[in-house]
Amino acid sequence: DGYVLDLRGDAGVAGGLLHDLQRHLGADLLRDWYRLYLDVNRWRGLPSRPYRLFQAAWEHLRPGGFLRLLLVHREQSGRDLLLAGAMLLMLGETTFYAFNGRLKEALHLRPNDLLQWHAMRDAAAAGYRWYDFGEVEEGNEGLAGFKAKWDTETRALIRYHAPPLPCDETDYKGLGTTIWPRRIALGAWHRMPLSVTAFAGDRVYRFL
Repeated sequence: DGYVLDLRGDAGVAGGLLHDLQRHLGADLLRDWYRLYLDVNRWRGLPSRPYRLFQAAWEHLRPGGFLRLLLVHREQSGRDLLLAGAMLLMLGETTFYAFNGRLKEALHLRPNDLLQWHAMRDAAAAGYRWYDFGEVEEGNEGLAGFKAKWDTETRALIRYHAPPLPCDETDYKGLGTTIWPRRIALGAWHRMPLSVTAFAGDRVYRFL
């Protein structure tokens, strides 16, 4: 299912320090965000898109106003600590919440709530009607709850493949936790260095 918010309504409020990469250019910040994105997908049991995809998107989509990267920072022990970041895509009347990265140890500070509030507020101010939270795979109640709490509408998503995939390969899922071999694989994946998961994702998405 996908979760969509009508921006003519109101969004909740969160507090913190938000940093818009639109105004703070630098490949180092994009790379820092990518590390958090890798960690999210390691935790979810999914391969990550390769860094070159985000680099190309930044170079080609951002100048036309089709991409933004929002980052949440916090000063800690005299240094700037990146807590979370969201990559947004814009087209027509819709802003799409496309990719997320977060520091797991900082989740109690609710950086993703801050990101969503700013993203929705800015999208509404820019004239977008819809804010698309993206899909939630079946059984992921935690993510579904996070997206539903913003008073979103749930819509069924249909995915087309060319050429068609075999019936047993049409479900888009990670390693999962329901069957014991998958649990073992997920546990091993959680222990992989980020460089290894990045390499695996590069192989899976070598067509990108």
